[in-house]
Amino acid sequence: MLLLYFCREELLLLREEADKKISELEGRCQELQAVIQQVSEDFQMSQNMVSSLEKSLHDLQAENESLKLQQQKAAVMEEEKARLLVELQKKVSSLERRLQGNLSQDEHLQELLQEKSNLELNLEETRKELLIVRTNHTDTVSTLEAQVKQHICSV
Repeated sequence: MLLLYFCREELLLLREEADKKISELEGRCQELQAVIQQVSEDFQMSQNMVSSLEKSLHDLQAENESLKLQQQKAAVMEEEKARLLVELQKKVSSLERRLQGNLSQDEHLQELLQEKSNLELNLEETRKELLIVRTNHTDTVSTLEAQVKQHICSV
């Protein structure tokens, strides 16, 4: 009987230790589930932040391209204004000489022919620039159409 009592006591102690272990493990399991939940929330927030940053990057890249284009346009306009200024200065000089009456008919004719030549040269340059702009425009439209088609296919 004494042996049974000791066996019973030992079993009760073992059961009590097992219950403690189970309680500890359940507590650790709950802690781990809380950690997993927190990590999942952090991961979701990180994904949202990445999406937001990617959108911001895309917007900044588009703005950068726009600014580059504006800068190029401004440079072309500045160059055109400088060229126009030089032409106008030549015309003013020519007109001043005409007004002073210092030009012979041959010189007057020469001035007019020079002015005509300059105008024809400007016209040709303008045509070349227009062709370049049209080509760039066509290329840009084609690229954008391809991007739209690709985007529509991927959706």
